[in-house]
This record gives sequence, structure tokens and C-alpha cells, in this order.
Amino acid sequence: LAREAGVNTSYLARRFRQVYGTTLGKYLRRVRLENAAAELAAGDPRLAEVALRAGFSDQAHFTREFKRAFGMPPGAYRRRAVPPADPGED
Repeated sequence: LAREAGVNTSYLARRFRQVYGTTLGKYLRRVRLENAAAELAAGDPRLAEVALRAGFSDQAHFTREFKRAFGMPPGAYRRRAVPPADPGED
């Protein structure tokens, strides 16, 4: 990013923190977790696939970071976000 912006990496890191109040790494992780939460709320059934699409190396790492950010594991988040299927629907 620094190269693309034509600035020094330490300058980019310092300015990013000044503007956004967090590090670039933490900001990126939060965005990835928010995107994963949206997928879970939409009812995506495979946690491992959600984790990989969000850029995590494995489901365990994803679960730890998700729980740290949202206060519950991704499976519990999905169960709360997705209403149960109507038994009368086919």
C-alpha cells in the first residue's frame, strides 16, 4: 500500500493510525470479520469456507478472532442471525 501511495511504510502506518484510530492490520482484520459475519447471517453453512474466504488460514484461527471481536463463536452468531426455516415451506 505504501508503495502504491508513494510513501514510506512507517509514514503510512503512522498516518493511518492518526486518521482511523487503529493500525492497518487491526482495521483489515475487523473488515474481514465483518464480511464473514454478513456471510454467516445470510446462512452460509460451511464455517471453514467462510473462514477461508475471509482470509484466515484455518477455522480455528477464524473462530478465535471472531469470538474476540463479536463475543461469541461464529456458529452461535449464525444461529442467532438466521431465523429457523418455516416447517411449512418447501
